Amino acid sequence: MGKEELIRYFTLTTADQAFLSKFRRAQNVLGAAVQLCALPWLGFVPDDVPFAPPAAVGRLARQLGLTLCGGPALRDPATLPCCRFPCLWKPLFYRM
Repeated sequence: MGKEELIRYFTLTTADQAFLSKFRRAQNVLGAAVQLCALPWLGFVPDDVPFAPPAAVGRLARQLGLTLCGGPALRDPATLPCCRFPCLWKPLFYRM
């Protein structure tokens, strides 16, 4: 994923942030943000949200004020990063 694509598809609008503010738990906020941005990027909402590009997840987390600790790879559930919120990565996506 290039820088232009990252900025184009993974930048939250004011309306996106208003929608995401309805969620209480940090993992739901981040998971919904990933799904919200993945829809126009891919044309569908992927089932495997934990496999979202780490750069995209990091960009969304920064916009949402979530701090993710460093970790080897986001793709391996055994090594998912920690954060200042309890278990942000366990239920990473929101089911509609």
